[in-house]
Amino acid sequence: MKDITYKDLLIIIEGAFQMARQDLKIVEAEKGLLNKMVEAAGIEAKELKDFQDSSSLDVKELSSQLTSEKAKKLLLLTLVAVALADQTVDKSEKEMVDSLTKELNVGQIDIGKISYENCEKMILKLLSEK
Repeated sequence: MKDITYKDLLIIIEGAFQMARQDLKIVEAEKGLLNKMVEAAGIEAKELKDFQDSSSLDVKELSSQLTSEKAKKLLLLTLVAVALADQTVDKSEKEMVDSLTKELNVGQIDIGKISYENCEKMILKLLSEK
């Protein structure tokens, strides 16, 4: 995971938390994915909390701090996975993905053609590469 810094990981996971809250309900599948991501990335809960407390928490603004194209792609993939986790993509979730797709400018993921399972596998693989 040479192209993704620890701060990138914190930003990506914060983006995932924001996406989970986007439709105003956090379901078990979203919680499960978030927990797996934090574990695979080796992030301590306290560090994530400290980051959340000290950052502006605007995912668009945070995304501009990502250090590599790989980190940006991982953020986008993560947002799509969280949106798909509850098997329904809310309008606000789709808008968030579309907005970040334009902002990140690293390609596009067709949210209607990718499965949650495939997203999760790719994310956990990327996060566990050390």
